[in-house]
Amino acid sequence: MLFLFVIGLVYSSIFRLTSNILILYPFLTPNGALFTQIKEGLSIPFPATYGFLDVILFAIIGLALINKAHKKYASQFVRRTA
Repeated sequence: MLFLFVIGLVYSSIFRLTSNILILYPFLTPNGALFTQIKEGLSIPFPATYGFLDVILFAIIGLALINKAHKKYASQFVRRTA
């Protein structure tokens, strides 16, 4: 029961930080599978790691695009006020 409570805290924390419910499925479902694999002492086949790599790659690409858009907006704002 404590385990389910902790999972609920993790889900609610991530939702509160991102304000996006769509992030919960691709991020936490593979993490739950990884936790189960480790807890049960099972080996993870290499092709199963592609899902983790995809999520990390898309997160990095998304952050880079957000950073680029933020810099573009900030430079336009500075030029207008100067």
